[in-house]
Amino acid sequence: MTPRHTRLFAASALLALACPKPSVPPADAPALMPFPAAMPEVTPDYTWSPPPPEVVTTVAGSQLWHVHRPGLPLVSVRIILPGGSSVDPESQPGLTAFSDDMLLRGAGDLDAAAFSAALQAEAIALSVVTGRDRTILSLDCTVETLPTAMSMLHRAVTAPRFDPDETERARVQRIQSRKDALDNPRSVASAVGWQEFFGADHPYAHPPMGTAESLITPSAKDLADSWRQRAHPAAARWVVVGDIKVEAARTLIADHFGDWTSKQTAPPSLPPPPGLTAPAARGGRVMVDNPGASQTVLRVWMPGWSASDPHRVAGDLGTVVLGGTFTSRLNALLREEKGYTYGARAGLTNGRGYGTITVRTNVVIDKTGPALRDLIAELNRFPEGITAAEAGKAEASRRTDAIEVSGSRSAGADLLAGLAGDGRNADGQLADIHMAARIEPADINRVLETLNIDDSLVVVVGDLARIRAEVEAALPGAWIELDASGKPRR
Repeated sequence: MTPRHTRLFAASALLALACPKPSVPPADAPALMPFPAAMPEVTPDYTWSPPPPEVVTTVAGSQLWHVHRPGLPLVSVRIILPGGSSVDPESQPGLTAFSDDMLLRGAGDLDAAAFSAALQAEAIALSVVTGRDRTILSLDCTVETLPTAMSMLHRAVTAPRFDPDETERARVQRIQSRKDALDNPRSVASAVGWQEFFGADHPYAHPPMGTAESLITPSAKDLADSWRQRAHPAAARWVVVGDIKVEAARTLIADHFGDWTSKQTAPPSLPPPPGLTAPAARGGRVMVDNPGASQTVLRVWMPGWSASDPHRVAGDLGTVVLGGTFTSRLNALLREEKGYTYGARAGLTNGRGYGTITVRTNVVIDKTGPALRDLIAELNRFPEGITAAEAGKAEASRRTDAIEVSGSRSAGADLLAGLAGDGRNADGQLADIHMAARIEPADINRVLETLNIDDSLVVVVGDLARIRAEVEAALPGAWIELDASGKPRR
């Protein structure tokens, strides 16, 4: 035995001596359970419902939608005002969003830097979003900092400064942002789609953020006037979700916003619903050149169902089958089977008086023609209807989405703000869930039968030198070419 083996033997012996012997022999392994003779009984499905908001009236006469969520000491507040970019002057698209942005760039006795520092010092999140038919101010904070946060929100709403120097800084940033958007083919496809679907003269047609050209002219006074015309307390709707009871929330609003008044006698009126889509939307074919692109952006726009349409829930479930999940028809075909893309989606976008189904995918450029041909073929199959299994998956997907939203305080507040902006009731989410559970596949199919894919608007953004011929061959028609800003190419 070598010295090395001797040392290993000695170490093993010492290790064995250091391990005590078990005082009690281990018990025998339990006998295997017999296989059940019958399937176990399946319990009924758990019926989940979102917490219903409590609706009360504020001192200004506007509604407060409140959901009490105890547990975490956090609160989310939303103010929803009608208007949005649809009330932009025709000569100044983007004015509303520019004006809204300035609310957070100094208010009262605090300039932009001091206002931002005050929010950061208390970990208060304050933001504003401008949609096509609404402006939403969002506040998220702790219960402890809520009084301070409401004071900051009050300053932003009632006393924005619109300092000329800060206005110019914001202008430079926003103009650059709009220029950058022209280099993003997805943004270009979206902007061109809105313009061509609704018609260039419709208030919904222009980008809410405006254009690089339209943002040059608005003065600080123009921005201030825009806000004052829209900041009407009687038109506002409040949403409060979190660890605060309804009467405390109502009192908090009264204490901080009791002096909120407006020089306007009435809130701004929204434009009429779009009604019939623009001529280009009815079978329109639009190309936008993006030289050197390795992918082609494909977008299809179809008339959908507005927020108040009684067929909206059925149409939405059908749209989920088409492209609302990873296992949807479009994704299964274009990604999994064909390998054209990383993903393909379809969704229903709606608001007051309008609704659109938008299909979105970005495909490898060498497969543009086949991808467009297969996409249109799948869309042509869509009005033929869906199966009972697909309808069940769609309803389950929407129910899961609702449960996920209910797990987040801020997401729940955003959902209620969306309902308010759409002009729906506070219990709209619950109504949708109940309706989706009752809808039969035949009901969905009757709604889908009304779709006419031939009337859809198709937008293609890509390297036209490489894809033009195959696009025209895959989808014959009267194609027009626009530049990235939506103007005809010359």
